[in-house]
Amino acid sequence: MVEYDANNVFSKIISNETASIKVYEDSKNIVIMDVYPENPGHMLVIPKEESRNILDIHNDDLCESILIVKKITKAQIHVFGASGCKIKHNCESSAGQIVFHTHFHVIPVFEEDAKMPLKLDTMEKQANVINEYLMKN
Repeated sequence: MVEYDANNVFSKIISNETASIKVYEDSKNIVIMDVYPENPGHMLVIPKEESRNILDIHNDDLCESILIVKKITKAQIHVFGASGCKIKHNCESSAGQIVFHTHFHVIPVFEEDAKMPLKLDTMEKQANVINEYLMKN
């Protein structure tokens, strides 16, 4: 396994060296909008501690991150009116991992004819409404 590279883009986002659209942040995790979304509302849950993927993340950090994944999933279903969510973690390059810092994709899924509400037509609006929901719940 290749060693952790502290110059990866997520490490730079965590340290505020690179801009992102933040959805949520606490002492252990940050949630941002995915710049290459699979669907509108696609977010990334990123643990702040250094690890490449699920193979080397500390169990406590993994547990904290999964709890945030659950919160984001519930928020997306409630706020966006999604019918469900895809939760993805690509582990190693052969599985599609591109950025080698642990992260989880939380992607809202809509029924055939349903879509993201029109009033949430930008990533910034999507991030803000999820953040507001999380602060209240």
